Amino acid sequence: MPCFLFVAAINFSIDILLEFTDFVMSLFGNDSDGFGFTGNVNAPTYAAALAIEAVAGLVANFTVLAITLYQRNSFKQSSTIFFTSLLLANLIMVIYILITSITIGTEEWIVGSTHEEKTATCAFFAYMSWNSYMTMSMTIAAISFDRFLFIVKPHLHKSFMKPQVALFVTIGIWLLSGVINTTPFYGLGEYGYASYFGLCSSLLDRKGLCRANLK
Repeated sequence: MPCFLFVAAINFSIDILLEFTDFVMSLFGNDSDGFGFTGNVNAPTYAAALAIEAVAGLVANFTVLAITLYQRNSFKQSSTIFFTSLLLANLIMVIYILITSITIGTEEWIVGSTHEEKTATCAFFAYMSWNSYMTMSMTIAAISFDRFLFIVKPHLHKSFMKPQVALFVTIGIWLLSGVINTTPFYGLGEYGYASYFGLCSSLLDRKGLCRANLK
């Protein structure tokens, strides 16, 4: 459990930083019609920093996930199910960061050969990143509630927060996140490439209003 808490604390700190960066990035919008990186920072250095973060995240999350899967009896606890869900969401995020670091290093979005393919893949990766953001946020809320019951109402926690309930809540979180983040695909917002930061994300205009559709 201390190992879980340590990794969760690190991941939570990284997630907060990424969400803030993503929000600031979205305010700039997409400054070009193409998929070229237009930021004022050194692209190789920027890419290297993201790559180091991604590799460290992959190693940490895979290690803890492997330990968790090895100790199968731990899945009888609701907290283990929630933490495993958090680890999986973080794995998706670090894979996104790793791919983004590669594209920033080349100074353009390279996933896809045509403009249409790049638009589609960029939207997909943006969707996955925001889906991970929301899943992690709701999972952390579920973990907080689980720990609250465990500490304040231990008898209620023992009778109510069973593994089946935790699994049901976890599945519900993933489904809800997946559905909510599909809104840009049918006109409520936009997923696209923010060239100033070299990331695919949900885009806002400079006034903070969601763009009308996915181009």
